Amino acid sequence: MIPCVTSSRWLAITVAVVMMDLASARADMLCKNPKGVVLVRGACKGRENRLDPDALGLKGPSGPPGLPGPAGSDGAQGTTGLHGPTGAEGPAGLEGATGPQCATGPQSHGLVVKVVRRIGGQLFGLTVVLTGFPTPGGDFVQLYWESGDCSGTPLLGGVETAFTPGLHVGSDLMGVYWSKPGASTAVNSWGIRQPSAACTSGGGTPLSSPAGWCCRTTGPLTNIYSPAVFVDLNPLGFVSPFHVEGP
Repeated sequence: MIPCVTSSRWLAITVAVVMMDLASARADMLCKNPKGVVLVRGACKGRENRLDPDALGLKGPSGPPGLPGPAGSDGAQGTTGLHGPTGAEGPAGLEGATGPQCATGPQSHGLVVKVVRRIGGQLFGLTVVLTGFPTPGGDFVQLYWESGDCSGTPLLGGVETAFTPGLHVGSDLMGVYWSKPGASTAVNSWGIRQPSAACTSGGGTPLSSPAGWCCRTTGPLTNIYSPAVFVDLNPLGFVSPFHVEGP
């Protein structure tokens, strides 16, 4: 048993011995009895005084910082916030670059006149201008064939409903018109008037009959078609510029 000595030296020694076990008794406290003995208790008794380790100079210096702990797991996603107000309208964008210029369209021929002319005993409606027949008007007419190589009877799409058939005259003075009646037909090739070089370079096949036409294949297209009839206007001696004769 430790003798009860009340000197300050013995107090310091006793306190030092007691503090050696403070790390394992973090919930205990220092208690000094009336005899000057310092004891470690869970709670001081009635006649004992609780001592402050800091006041006795028993607190050591701060230790080095501990290592960072592991990162915690991500928390649950929060609820979607309220929709914010619409922002202010942004400034107008820069003006875009000027687009490419389109090709020049066909030149106007001035006054267009519809006339009726008997050709080979058949009345035809003709569209003329002062310089002759509108060009390339008739050159844009498309023919169709039931075959896949533009062989057989050429067809015109649609049905002529005018009292006198309209004659579409090309730059070669070959006219073409609808015969009647029209019928629903599936076609597999089509053609337009086109020079041989342009036809070949565009993937088409130049035709010898009708001459000056270019053939191209197409998927089956079903529509109302009428057999096309050609009229050669070259022997009739049409000479431009046309003029109006009096009665």
